[in-house]
Amino acid sequence: MAEATLIANNCDISFIIPVYNAEPFLTSCLNSILATDVDKEIIIIDDGSSDNSLEIAEAYAKLHAEIRIIRQAHQGVSSARNQGIKQAKGRYIQFVDADDRIIYTHYYGLIRFCDMNACDILRGLVVEQELDNTIGYQRKPESLNTTYPAASINGAQYFRAMQESCGFTCCWLGFYRTEFLRQHQIYFDERVSISEDNLFMIDCFLMYEVKVLYFPNYIYLYRRNAQSSTLKKDNFAGFQDILTACKIMKQKQQRLAASPDKAEMIEKMINSTYRYAYEKFYLNLNLQLKLAAKALFQEHNVAIPQE
Repeated sequence: MAEATLIANNCDISFIIPVYNAEPFLTSCLNSILATDVDKEIIIIDDGSSDNSLEIAEAYAKLHAEIRIIRQAHQGVSSARNQGIKQAKGRYIQFVDADDRIIYTHYYGLIRFCDMNACDILRGLVVEQELDNTIGYQRKPESLNTTYPAASINGAQYFRAMQESCGFTCCWLGFYRTEFLRQHQIYFDERVSISEDNLFMIDCFLMYEVKVLYFPNYIYLYRRNAQSSTLKKDNFAGFQDILTACKIMKQKQQRLAASPDKAEMIEKMINSTYRYAYEKFYLNLNLQLKLAAKALFQEHNVAIPQE
């Protein structure tokens, strides 16, 4: 662990970008990160792209010494992010999806806030850009109503507040102290590539003692992508992924049986994930695949509406 601590002191923050066929968006993403006012590195993990994503990344790397590129055969977003965690030299880590953008540039101040408060995680707010380019702003959770600049809370408080406000539980909405992740061996579960965020969030906020800095400002733009797996027809593999994630969540819930409040929060996440599987995947399956999906729902003791 001493070696990891040494490695994670070369810069303030490592931005980790998993890239798979993100050619239309990668330039915007990289420009937004380069605009942040902080000592940083940008780790691009090319996950076997077949478009010009790698060429764009290499062109940027020639111009910006803070950019590093890792290439791997296509293994999925969880594997790509894990490579970034292992390779990061920054004291903090933020994950950025290649089709999204950072919209808050003053990261120097955010990191100093975290340092002063000895926090493990910083979380902000998200702006969502729909397919028709309309913009939506995440509602600020009332239970975390705080004045600028920030409030320090524990992981369970943050998790519950996000659930109550229907807020995002995505991994990219803030950053993490690198040694917190490594000390507790928190990585993305490579068995799934959908709902992997949910598993990661449970590990970060509920499984260990963690201090969270909630920053009530918009820092990240999430772009809804027409190529997203949730918009594809007959994505049975994605449906299976989500149910696998639910099974893993139940295992984590059992480990927290002695903490009823935390177990209840995971139960809510499991139920919402089953609804997500039904609404976004099951309803977009053909008749034959629906029959197979119904059988899987039955194995999970999940009742679905009659069609």
